[in-house]
Amino acid sequence: MVGLGEILFQMICSIADLAIGYKIISKLTSTKKNLTADLLAAFPPGGLTDSDTITLRPAARNTLDFASKSHIKETVHILDDEIKLKAIRVMISAAMADGLVHPDEDDFIQRVAERLTMDEKAFLNNEKSNPQFIADIVSGVEQHRDRIVLFTLAILTLKADDDISAEEKLFIRELADGLQINYTEARLIISAGLSPVEL
Repeated sequence: MVGLGEILFQMICSIADLAIGYKIISKLTSTKKNLTADLLAAFPPGGLTDSDTITLRPAARNTLDFASKSHIKETVHILDDEIKLKAIRVMISAAMADGLVHPDEDDFIQRVAERLTMDEKAFLNNEKSNPQFIADIVSGVEQHRDRIVLFTLAILTLKADDDISAEEKLFIRELADGLQINYTEARLIISAGLSPVEL
């Protein structure tokens, strides 16, 4: 027969488990919101022009489609070799924007490199020791789809360590400019909420 003390003890343990679970969920939710807010801060709504909005209207659905989890997963396999190389370089440059590559950012780059079949260790180490300038990375990227994929991979790299620095905000804004992604599109992609763990 179970005593009253044991029942109370089990109830207290259950309540404690619920409280711990709630704290973990709250932390994950607030981290996600803060990351999105931090990234959106790099593209203030006041920075939009009428032409940004007009340009986006017919392309909004394409932008969201190109930045979706399923599209990114499918697309990385069929990118041409030059864009695959640029994808590796944009992720490395994003991770190094604040001068420090966090292990979670490095893990994300490795995972995507495997999907791109460009995960040879010597190659990646060489790329990491020679990060590219944004102008060099974006040069020759003609297709809108490829621009969105590169921008989305950079965003995901920055999100991987659950922290967005001032240098990373500056990097992502300069990358958007280089890829000719307007502020409206950038905010749309960031707000889509794709997570590095989903890729």
